Amino acid sequence: MLHNVQDFYAHSNYAELYIEYYQNTNNGALPTSIPIYDEGIKDADFNNLLKKELRTGDFHIFDNEIIDVNPFREHANEPTSHNKMNKDKANTFAGKLAKQAAIDHTVKILKTIE
Repeated sequence: MLHNVQDFYAHSNYAELYIEYYQNTNNGALPTSIPIYDEGIKDADFNNLLKKELRTGDFHIFDNEIIDVNPFREHANEPTSHNKMNKDKANTFAGKLAKQAAIDHTVKILKTIE
């Protein structure tokens, strides 16, 4: 379960969508953190954005069909490709926020189990 939660933040565009949403609702300012998914969906406007734009795997940018994650395939370099959304080792702004959200969500789950 924890691996799936961590993969969600590392292999989706959730962090990027939240950054975009936050900037659009806060005069272009960048967030200092992102909410975990459970909290993020409580914001109706952000939840609506997620329903339309969230990608959690390897999707073809035009028809959203799941495609092979082989990096040599035709669509591997598109922005919604799993190859581009993999933030496990990324030292990017979105990657750092995604990592912190994954940690926060993992801690929340572990506290619930205790």
